Amino acid sequence: DTLYLELHKTDSLQRTFSLYGFRIESDESSLCFDAIGNNGADLPAYLKCDLFEQQLRAAVPDIVILSVGINDAYTRQFNAEQYKSNYRKLVAMIRASAPECAILFTTNNDSYYRKRYPNLNGAKVQKAIFELAEEFDAGVWDLYEVMGGQRSINQWVAAKLARTDRIHFTSGGYYVIGTLLSDALMNAFLEFHSQHLPGD
Repeated sequence: DTLYLELHKTDSLQRTFSLYGFRIESDESSLCFDAIGNNGADLPAYLKCDLFEQQLRAAVPDIVILSVGINDAYTRQFNAEQYKSNYRKLVAMIRASAPECAILFTTNNDSYYRKRYPNLNGAKVQKAIFELAEEFDAGVWDLYEVMGGQRSINQWVAAKLARTDRIHFTSGGYYVIGTLLSDALMNAFLEFHSQHLPGD
């Protein structure tokens, strides 16, 4: 229940120390979950991360779940081909670091532009994600459809599961989304397992 950390210089010129994160593991659990994210970041922001591949390689993931792209679609000038091009670069970085891991795309949530205008890019992103998943033999969890499609964010706001900015969710909303996603993953695993039992 206690961690002691001691730092030692290896060179007299050292003046800084960078810590990128801790992973504290236990033999009691077979699941290890890492999450990265940055408010306001778009796909090109992740492509600029110099240590992305190196750190992903160290994590040795079995699956990478990609839930990025809403900031790319929060514009009146959305370009689906550019969006897919950026995603292809990100997938290439993942495959270079962890070629055996599975990839699961999630579609964007429904949103509004400047609180007043339905973001019509939601359906365009949804289509682009399904095309990317087919291209990369990856999975898709369709959040856009799960939450109800265009203008459905209003129902989430009314239920206090989304904020009045009509982009972000409340903590309760994120909990619901996380639960729905984990349930979908578990159901898919159980279905796969039942179809591939020894002797079947």
